Amino acid sequence: VLRRRGVEAGVDVRGDDWLRATAVMSGRRERVTSNAWRGGDVTAVMGGVELDLREAKPAAEGARLDVTALMGGVDIWVPSGWRISPRITPLLGGVEDKTTPGPTDGDAPRLEITGTALMGGVEIKHKPEA
Repeated sequence: VLRRRGVEAGVDVRGDDWLRATAVMSGRRERVTSNAWRGGDVTAVMGGVELDLREAKPAAEGARLDVTALMGGVDIWVPSGWRISPRITPLLGGVEDKTTPGPTDGDAPRLEITGTALMGGVEIKHKPEA
């Protein structure tokens, strides 16, 4: 595997506070490393997006991610300890939150996920450490 500066080949590393990722009939892998991540937009149309948030830290007010999966799939990997609020509407598709419930206190990092899964799927999970 080709590695540059400790980054896997084929993975885009983003230190920005906002992410915009689109995959149309293709695949895309993103890893967010921002210390004040506000959120973003992710769209998969007949393709797939893998979004790794394990190194990100949400902004103080939390982060909001808008997801659209149209005959495609979006996998979102979050670290343990985040409060996840998925509000994704499945239309002939599916949404699966496989995360363990995070802390209920107000200090825990918060991620609100909104969007639509139209004949596609969205999966939110913890990725095991490599």
